[in-house]
Amino acid sequence: MQSSCTESFWDTLPRPFFCLAPMSKITDCAMRRIQAMRAKPDVIFTEFVSAAGLCSKKGRPNLLPDLGFDPTERPIVAQFFGRVPEQFCAAAALARDLGFDGVDINLGCPDKSVLKQGSGSGLIREPGLVAEIVLAAKESGLPVSVKTRTGYSHEIVDEWIPQLAAMRPAAITLHGRTRRERFQGSANWEHIARAARIVRATGIPFIGNGDVTSRADAMAKAEAYGVDGIMIGRAAIGNPWVFHPTQTKSALPQRELFETVMEHAGFYEKLYPRIKSFPGIRKHLHHYVADFNGARALRAALVRANTADEVRAIIEAHLEGIERE
Repeated sequence: MQSSCTESFWDTLPRPFFCLAPMSKITDCAMRRIQAMRAKPDVIFTEFVSAAGLCSKKGRPNLLPDLGFDPTERPIVAQFFGRVPEQFCAAAALARDLGFDGVDINLGCPDKSVLKQGSGSGLIREPGLVAEIVLAAKESGLPVSVKTRTGYSHEIVDEWIPQLAAMRPAAITLHGRTRRERFQGSANWEHIARAARIVRATGIPFIGNGDVTSRADAMAKAEAYGVDGIMIGRAAIGNPWVFHPTQTKSALPQRELFETVMEHAGFYEKLYPRIKSFPGIRKHLHHYVADFNGARALRAALVRANTADEVRAIIEAHLEGIERE
């Protein structure tokens, strides 16, 4: 078992390093598998999973599929949300037993349903409880990181970030918006830079997050704002090439793009049989198909597909139509 003082994978990453952000109902097993195959970032996070649910006999069987992963995704971090330290202790121990490389505590989700539970970004207002949660999760022996925002109702970087750093997490990720801002406006990277200066003296890896559009954008932000790593979220939806050092989605041959779409649909169907309905992948299909002739009609057809075979048939019909032109 790894102690909290032992060097973790976070300490051996290149600088700057790149992370796939945890996104609810987005970074599922199928999406992460495709990401690892096309352009693997340095660290991959699962979508958040309820610590309370995992501690429930009824909830655990429904949530365990969300903690499935392939070895190609390593290092992979399981993200949990909740507010009960004992439940985080149990969830982190489960992550250890499942073979995860790390655990992340969600201190940033602005969703109302999560806030009603006193979880996510609501915990920004309870630093004492957060310290208990981090300590409880560390009992697993896994490195415990945290992901948070610049504040709850207003920016409090100078107060909040030192409090987090004092808890000695394995890494800190900061999204450049408050809870109140949700995803509106632009992420404030000046606030992220100020937080980076605070954390730098502690030796804790610090990751910036918010509105990063490409690997080139990530590299520029890492240099400009003094962060150790960059996390990309929404720009990776329907674009697993976002982390690639040279290849871009826009430059791909259409057939290669479509092969990825079909493979993604196949993985989703295979990995979630009788667990999740196929329409759950439609958000990905919608984002894959854009900015080329016929994209609108193809996208409209794909988001009505109910099986991977239907996805393949729709794409093959589209390609046949192109070849006849």
